[in-house]
Amino acid sequence: DGEDMVEDRTTLVLATSDHEIDTEYFVTVTGAADEAGNATSGDFSSAKSYTTPAEFEVSEVEVDEIAPEDVTDFVATVVDMVVDLSWEASVNSAGDLVDQMLYLSTDGGETYEEVTALGDITEYSYEGGVEGQTYLFKVVTLDESGNMSDGEVSTAVLPTTGPGLALLGAASLLGGGVLARRRKK
Repeated sequence: DGEDMVEDRTTLVLATSDHEIDTEYFVTVTGAADEAGNATSGDFSSAKSYTTPAEFEVSEVEVDEIAPEDVTDFVATVVDMVVDLSWEASVNSAGDLVDQMLYLSTDGGETYEEVTALGDITEYSYEGGVEGQTYLFKVVTLDESGNMSDGEVSTAVLPTTGPGLALLGAASLLGGGVLARRRKK
């Protein structure tokens, strides 16, 4: 009559735990009927073969969630307008440390911005700071799994220099000279 035949398929799920490993099975469904009374006939359309997979070992993969130990003895020393940083390297007891990162905060440790990757050095000089500014430096260790330590922090305050300080210095020198002359009389 010209109408397309639509095939209605039904899925049958067979679950059993009595399968043997690496074995081929052939399943035939007979005597099953749908709500309309249509039954399967055991022919190829209602049969299926499958092979159970070969046994394999499932190895547990250990996930490294432990950061390397922090550096120790982290010290910031200010010389003129340069902050010299030095520290003792991480113990790295797991042997998986891949880098050290230097971070800087100018807001008392509320936020830190990355300055540079340090590799395996234990000294670094920071230049370009603002006079009178307080800096918090943090060295964080990083392992090959991406774990980062909490970090060690050291603080440095850059000196205030310039005309204002020079005038104060000159005034104190001149004032000291006048005072010294008065005592000589």
